[in-house]
Amino acid sequence: MRNLGLIVSTRDGIARVILGPHVECNKCGACLAALDNKARTIDALNSIGAKVGQRVEIEIKPSHAVGIAFLIFVLPVVVAIIAGLFGLRLGEALGLRGDYFAMGFGAGGFVGSMLVLRLIDRRLGKRNMPVVVNLAEEPRQGGE
Repeated sequence: MRNLGLIVSTRDGIARVILGPHVECNKCGACLAALDNKARTIDALNSIGAKVGQRVEIEIKPSHAVGIAFLIFVLPVVVAIIAGLFGLRLGEALGLRGDYFAMGFGAGGFVGSMLVLRLIDRRLGKRNMPVVVNLAEEPRQGGE
């Protein structure tokens, strides 16, 4: 998937790019970015050495986008449910109120999974990052 954006800063081979809403989706509603019609800022690997103020084309591999979306939205919920069930069983086995254990373990599982995701993000770093692939053509002024 390719998007157009404007580079607002660069540092150590990474460009911070402001992306507008997707042009090709025509607000179909499949993603939240299309619904709120707001620009978003991402970091991208600056493979072409683009400078601040240049319009660029960013490539985001669909397989990475789907995998990352799964990790961010599904994994914490699944871990929280499993940890909650474990807490429920543990509480009941100890003869205490299992629901309190379930809530505590569920919240701990959710927070723990978010911390693990943060570590994974730092470890993978540039491997799953969007890439600046081209300079975008500037629109022509006054019918040239």
